[in-house]
Amino acid sequence: MQEVLNYIGGTLAPARSGAWLDGFAPAEGRVFARIADSGPEDVELAVAAAEKAGPAWVALGRQGRHDALMRVAALVERDLDGFARAESRDNGKPVHLAMEVDIPRAIANLRFFATAILHQESAAHEPRSGRNPQACRRTIYGRSGQLLRKACRPIPPARTWCA
Repeated sequence: MQEVLNYIGGTLAPARSGAWLDGFAPAEGRVFARIADSGPEDVELAVAAAEKAGPAWVALGRQGRHDALMRVAALVERDLDGFARAESRDNGKPVHLAMEVDIPRAIANLRFFATAILHQESAAHEPRSGRNPQACRRTIYGRSGQLLRKACRPIPPARTWCA
């Protein structure tokens, strides 16, 4: 059975409490994974790791942060099939829908915010579809308790802070 662990400070680890959640595949009607059931202690560790990494992230400069996020987008695009299959299994939607909508939207979001890093002003952006506007507030860096997987999902209306 697959285990989904926390990734904190460059290390994969179970929740500090030792608790697990079942990852249920609705289309299959069965549990396919154990997911770390993270609690406040895990969040505090993640925040401390993010604060420790913050100066190095800022030191990359805008272009370096842009390049890093664009590399992530390229890797997600390279592995589109695997991400789509995982998304499908996780929530029961057809694989083709995840391949045509969800994962491409995640890639587009990564590229959007990578490019937004290069611009100086804070702004709201209206996507071509006319739905789900995105806002970007210019700051050096701050705290965020969001999983990349969730950050990349098109969750309307989304408020995202750009570093």
